[in-house]
Amino acid sequence: EEDPSAFKTAADQNNLTEAEKKHIPLVKIVKQCGLMGPGCTDVFVKVGEMPHPMDEDKHWIMYVDYYLDKKLLSRQKFIKPSLINAGSMVHLKAEAGTLTVIASCNIHGRWIKELAI
Repeated sequence: EEDPSAFKTAADQNNLTEAEKKHIPLVKIVKQCGLMGPGCTDVFVKVGEMPHPMDEDKHWIMYVDYYLDKKLLSRQKFIKPSLINAGSMVHLKAEAGTLTVIASCNIHGRWIKELAI
């Protein structure tokens, strides 16, 4: 059984706290992929509307997971966070479904965003 407190979301989408502004993934879906061509959907993720710290000695995003219809597709792990911005992207072959993006912070846990493709 899933623990509902294992993933964090916005309490009030119209009035985000500072922690929510730094952790909830912002997702941009582009139906027409510029690199792979037809049949590809680009998914761009920025962790938080405010920049999240990426200091490997203190506070950083460890990874971003992508799920489609509850199936894990990809995990982007940040090995050297001080050299990377808290963002990620994937090229999906799928054109429909429920996309779930999870950003995992070493201090504040896992933050989730779900949306339809």
